Amino acid sequence: MKRLLVLAALASALVTTASAEPYEWRGPLPIRDQFPLEMIALDFTPRDGGWLERGEWAIEVGLVHVNSFEISEGHDQRVAEWLAGSYSPDYSFVADTETTRAHVRVDFGVGSRVQLGLEIPMIHHGSGFLDSIIDTTHDSFGLPGNDREDRPNDQLEFDVIAGAGRFYLDDDTTELGDVVLSAKIGLHEGYRHAVSLVLEAKAPTGDEKGLAGSGSWDYGLSIVGSALTESRRHAWHWGFGYSVLGEAKELPIDFDDKLAGFFAYEYMPNERWSVVAQAQVETSGLPDKTGSPQGDPRAGIAVGFHHGRGDWQISSGFLENVTTNDNSMDLGFFFLTSWRH
Repeated sequence: MKRLLVLAALASALVTTASAEPYEWRGPLPIRDQFPLEMIALDFTPRDGGWLERGEWAIEVGLVHVNSFEISEGHDQRVAEWLAGSYSPDYSFVADTETTRAHVRVDFGVGSRVQLGLEIPMIHHGSGFLDSIIDTTHDSFGLPGNDREDRPNDQLEFDVIAGAGRFYLDDDTTELGDVVLSAKIGLHEGYRHAVSLVLEAKAPTGDEKGLAGSGSWDYGLSIVGSALTESRRHAWHWGFGYSVLGEAKELPIDFDDKLAGFFAYEYMPNERWSVVAQAQVETSGLPDKTGSPQGDPRAGIAVGFHHGRGDWQISSGFLENVTTNDNSMDLGFFFLTSWRH
């Protein structure tokens, strides 16, 4: 009888082990809009559908570096007219820079299905080093340069003109950005899927003159979800968000509210690695521009990986825009590391 009980206990343990969840999803790539003129606004950032339980916490440290170039048609002529005291309606700009956005994010599980978060960014605008690499790539594959050849390589220039207003920046800056507060509320959790609601508020803590903050509060509402296949080797992540944007106090143009969405596929070959391919689409925070695609909706893609085990992981990869207007995700790379307890 005792032998039967022991065998039954062993069989039960084996069944439990076999049915345990060996791998969980590691999530999408948390990459937001990187176009510098809109980086000062709140933006929907991809996240997974899960949440931290009460007493759990997580810390994330990340860095994204992108090269951006965009010049409105006829902008140089508008500058000449502006200097002569002739002010035209509509707006135009030059955005020629490499931008680094580094951040520290802390999340806490504070209750049943409730997670609170705080993100503190630092933003650097500089002349960079990627222009010649991008020019060579475009020439090799016959890709359009979008008038890059009309500007010197590796320079910093932001020039935004709208009516009689103008914002100009040509010196490197490194400034504290706008702090983001968030609350993630679990809506539904199943055996292999989860859905959450995310509320966000961006506080005007950044330097507006250094193009690191907007000077206004922004608010966002989004829904995110994740699901594992039965094999636990494949995961899908998705989300949609809406951001209500305040006034950009230093820029001579007003932001429009933004609607964004993402879809990501994650493949997990083992318990240490996962590979993610991700697409993001969104409307622009910049207003529509007459006769120009600037201000139109845009899309970007990102490909990267997660590596780690247990309570620690690193993530890295590349991102690129697939629309020419606003260069929402021009050529860049990212690195993230996170701890969870």
